[in-house]
Amino acid sequence: YALKRLLNRLGIDRNEVQVWENKEKMPDGIHRSELLSELMRPEATIGAWHKLHTPNRAAIQGLRSITCPDLANEATTIAMMMRETIETPGLTAALVTPDRELAQRVKVELRRWNLAVDDSAGIALADTTAGVFLRLVASMASAQAAPIPTLAMLKHRLCSAGMTHETFRGHVAMIERATLRGPRPGPGFQGILKAAHEANVTGEALTWLQSIASAGNHLLSFTSSASVPLADILVSHIALAQWLTADASRGGEGRLWREEGGEAARLLLEEVISTARDTSPVCGREYAAIFDKLLADTVVHLNHNEPTRLRIWGPLESRLQHADLVIIGELNEGTWPRRSDTDAWLNRPMRESLGMMTTEQMVGLSAHDFSQLFCAPNVALIRSAKNAGTETIPSRWLVRLNAVLH
Repeated sequence: YALKRLLNRLGIDRNEVQVWENKEKMPDGIHRSELLSELMRPEATIGAWHKLHTPNRAAIQGLRSITCPDLANEATTIAMMMRETIETPGLTAALVTPDRELAQRVKVELRRWNLAVDDSAGIALADTTAGVFLRLVASMASAQAAPIPTLAMLKHRLCSAGMTHETFRGHVAMIERATLRGPRPGPGFQGILKAAHEANVTGEALTWLQSIASAGNHLLSFTSSASVPLADILVSHIALAQWLTADASRGGEGRLWREEGGEAARLLLEEVISTARDTSPVCGREYAAIFDKLLADTVVHLNHNEPTRLRIWGPLESRLQHADLVIIGELNEGTWPRRSDTDAWLNRPMRESLGMMTTEQMVGLSAHDFSQLFCAPNVALIRSAKNAGTETIPSRWLVRLNAVLH
C-alpha cells in the first residue's frame, strides 16, 4: 500500500514500473514469489488454501524454518550459521531483526570466535574499549579504591601507566597478593599503601603503588566530596585515565583516544566539560552513576580495520541490501510485526489528521520488509519458543507459511 500511495503521489502508473530482475542469483525466484503471494492472501480469501496443490519444490529451495527453545539457543544457532557461511570464501551472511537483545547476544557469540560483525545500529559508547575503561576508572574512584573495582581497572588491557605490559602486570599481581586479598584495606589509596607497608612490600612494587596513589588521589578527593563541580571532576577523571593508559612503546598519553570509541568519547567529554561549568555541583560519591548516564545515550558506528562479511541489520536498513544468507531472527508476534503501543498523547484520529502512520500501515510496512527478505535465494526463518521463560507466539506470517505448506 505504501508503494501504491507513492506511485499515486508521483503520478506514475504501476505498469510503467520495470521489473528489476536478478536471474543470476535466483533463476527460480518466480516460484518463491508465487508462494509469498499465497501466504499474503487477504484474510477473506484464505479458504482457497485447501484447494492448493503441493508447492513447487523450487519455491522452498534454500528456505529453512527453525524453532529454538529460547533466545539464548536462537542466538547460538544464528551465530553458528553465520560462521558456517563465511567458511566459504566470498560468501556473506546477514541477520535481520528488530530485536536488539537478540542482536547483542549474536554479537557476543561471534566474539567467542573473534569474528567481527557490522551492526547497522552501532554500539553504545559505554560498551566500547575506551568507554569501558573510563567507566572502570570512575567506578574505582567512586568506591574509594575498593579492592574489586581497583583490580578491575588495573587488569584492563589498556592499563600500563607508561610501563611495559609485563612489568605492569607483575606489579599488579604482587600488590594483589600482598594487600587486596584477605582483610579489606582502609578507604582510598592510603589504605592500600598502609596494607602494603604492613605486608613488607618494598622496592619497585612499592614505588609503583605510590605513583598510582599519587596520580589517583586528586580524583578520589573529588569523589569523596558531597558537592563538586562536574567539569572539575571530569577533567581530573580524564587526566588519570590518560596517565594510566600511557604506552611505554609509543609514549604519550593519547593512547586512550586511539582505541575503539576513543574519538567519540573525547568529543563527548569535551562538549560536556564546556557546558558543565554553568551547571550546579554534583555529589562526588554518585559520580560513577552520573558518568555512566553521560555515556549511555551515545551510539558509535565503528570502522572495522578489515572488511567483515557478517552483518546485522534492522528491517529498515535491510532494504535493497543483499547477502548470500539472510536470517530473519526472532520471528514472533510483537517483533515481526512490532507490537503497537498505545500512544498516551495522540489517539488514532489525531494521528491520521497529522498524516502520521496508522497501526495498519506500520504492519503493512513490516509485511513488505518480510516479503522482500523472504524472496532472498537462501533465507532462514528463526524464532524462539520461549523468551524470558514466557511462551511466545509465532509470527502471523510464519503461521500462514506453515498453513500453505501443510
